[in-house]
Amino acid sequence: MNENECLLREIDSLKKENQSLKESLVLNETQGKEYSTLFDTMNEGVAFHDLVYDNSGFPVDYVIRQINPAFEKIFKINRTDVIGKTFSAVFGYISPNLEVYSKVSETGVPVSFEIYFASLSKYFRVSVYSKHKEKFAAIFEDITHRKQLELALKEKIIRLTSPIDDISNVRFEDLFNIDEIQKIQDAFASATGTAALITDTEGNPITKPSNFCDLCTNIIRKSPKGGANCRKSDIIIGNAGVDGPVFQTCLSGGLIDGAANITIGNYHIANWLVGQVVLEDVNKDLTLEYARQIEVDEVEFKKEFDKVPKMSKERFQAIADALFIIANQISVLALNNLQQARLITSITKNEEKIKALNAELIEKNNELEQIVYVSSHDLRSPLVNIQGFTKVLNEGFDELRNEILSENGLESIRKKTETIINKEMPEAFKFIFGSTKKMDALISGLLKFSRLGRTALNSKLINMNELISEVIKTFEYQIASLGVEVTFSALPNCFGDELLINQVFSNLIDNALKYRENKRKGKITISGIIKNGLAVYTVEDNGKGIPEKFHNQIFDLFKRLDLNSPGEGIGLALVKKIIDKHNGSLWVESESSLGSRFSFSLSVKQAEHE
Repeated sequence: MNENECLLREIDSLKKENQSLKESLVLNETQGKEYSTLFDTMNEGVAFHDLVYDNSGFPVDYVIRQINPAFEKIFKINRTDVIGKTFSAVFGYISPNLEVYSKVSETGVPVSFEIYFASLSKYFRVSVYSKHKEKFAAIFEDITHRKQLELALKEKIIRLTSPIDDISNVRFEDLFNIDEIQKIQDAFASATGTAALITDTEGNPITKPSNFCDLCTNIIRKSPKGGANCRKSDIIIGNAGVDGPVFQTCLSGGLIDGAANITIGNYHIANWLVGQVVLEDVNKDLTLEYARQIEVDEVEFKKEFDKVPKMSKERFQAIADALFIIANQISVLALNNLQQARLITSITKNEEKIKALNAELIEKNNELEQIVYVSSHDLRSPLVNIQGFTKVLNEGFDELRNEILSENGLESIRKKTETIINKEMPEAFKFIFGSTKKMDALISGLLKFSRLGRTALNSKLINMNELISEVIKTFEYQIASLGVEVTFSALPNCFGDELLINQVFSNLIDNALKYRENKRKGKITISGIIKNGLAVYTVEDNGKGIPEKFHNQIFDLFKRLDLNSPGEGIGLALVKKIIDKHNGSLWVESESSLGSRFSFSLSVKQAEHE
């Protein structure tokens, strides 16, 4: 099993390790001592809650009913300070996960999601369960270590998938399990009676030294001059060539060293060094001279030098030849591992592309269904009107012609003509013009909606205070004539397409003006905050409001709840499409006669692909 597989297996194990324990806790919540022991000894933070609803039955908060010691430790709070209190009272804000918790409580279907707590610098997997409506349990599992492993793996994959002509970021340890390589190196050193070490091309150790002699380890390498010479010697011998094994007299002590390059294709990534042996005809006087040069104790140097293994030049050459064969095989494996990593990454990317294309296809099909519906239904209505009133006009002209050609008196012709010209014809023209105007608006809406799907985003940092000021200026006349009060507070900036975000605010303000409640002075408030790393904007009014049962329908193309109101029902559909195009979220909070709050989120960071 290679290192990548080990990492993946460890990540998967960490994900699955405590799942059954979590479910057992929720299922046994009321079973006395067993539950109590499990609850108190779990490493995960556990909390039980009761949802709080407003007068209309909408969840607005939740009460913390019980927490375990691990929860106290994780969030640095004391249970006596929080039990019986609402989340907002304890933490000072409404939980961003309230919608998820209430949905689990309503449906009984468990949900898990990951979240980052900036204040703790930790990642958690939150598992939510509910056996009773209005109650839920949340279990917080610290997954920071797993996230760090995932990040390390991601960085490794980035290095492995770099272009084949840019191998500078790929490391030997990216391609092999170092523990397994260490075992091979140790066995080789033991079998041949040599010392062994694998280094990078700069002489930095990758593996741990195998069978190093005390002369090198405790005397030469501990000397500043000797250590520097050792490193220099390792680099020189490691870069000597790839046509065969290399061996030379060590620059630091006169011992014999050998080396073989490890490559990926033609790219040099590591060296396997062997040596720390003495040839049988070595000159001891030269080695003692070296001891004086690097300023070490000559007596200790000589004592340890005499312990260094001795062998013939022919035997060491045979060991170097064997090392060269092994290094070549490792080089072949390195190339295969790199190609395999790239193949896996390519497959993964293709799968992600297919998923993205499928999601886009589903979205396009939904849009197409809406357009087909509009074409067959909404456009049919004005066409029927045009057809019907054109028939009325035709019949009127037939009657008029018949009267003129008849033998009736002029008075009879005049009366009949007056009815046709003054009543029937103007009414028919009125409906024909109205129907053609509606058709033109519907077709324009369809074109605008269709073009938006093909328009590329021109994303940049938007000064939202400047943008909203410009939007409000375009409504100055309507705002003044209707006596509506429009205010906005300091808004956080975000990244997005400025023209499209302008359209979002324009459509939302336009709707607020259209659907105002005439019984009271109209008010529109625009606000924004940073929440969970996103900019969240809200356009709130005190208008007619929207019944809850229609909240999911108002964003459909050409959906109009009030057929007597102006507009063709495309404004909110465009808003949703624009926010979706920015990978944001859009939602509404509203009640009949109490006004509406339209909120949407946008990124405060530039998207990676932009």
